[in-house]
Amino acid sequence: MKVKRGKATLDLVALTNKQCLNLQQGDEIYDSLGARYRVTSVKTWVRRPNDRDYGLKHGLYTYGTLRVRGGRPHIAVYKMRGTTVSKPTKGARGVALKIGDKIEAKRILSESGRRVTVGAKGVVAEIRPLTTIQSKTYHGRQKAILKVRWAKGGTWYNVYPKDIKRR
Repeated sequence: MKVKRGKATLDLVALTNKQCLNLQQGDEIYDSLGARYRVTSVKTWVRRPNDRDYGLKHGLYTYGTLRVRGGRPHIAVYKMRGTTVSKPTKGARGVALKIGDKIEAKRILSESGRRVTVGAKGVVAEIRPLTTIQSKTYHGRQKAILKVRWAKGGTWYNVYPKDIKRR
């Protein structure tokens, strides 16, 4: 489907039900008028595996929700022809980890009085890339900072890739 947005003409393709269920934070989708939205959050339910709520952002201050019930979105959703829906996060450059990877601690970590011991297991929840200046000045040349959900110990927001290893 071709949609004219200003001077540009967009070539859009409808998303399949499977692609709608596999949207991730940071993906770009389009509505039937060619307006671009960015997925900001994904809400899932344990007992309803084909139901999702995607938080969307359009422009600077407009937010909305895409509801997928039973594997079907409540509105028609499109992507650009020739592009994939899921893109690697920017934080993945130079870091051999992805969101959802299972990890364990290489050494004892501490954060504001809490501790995670050697061998503690967790899951990567977010990868935040660092600029070159941030990396050199504050973070000992690390490429990214990780948000990790530990099995015991809660969620930590500032974990370096050097402190963990993949399981």
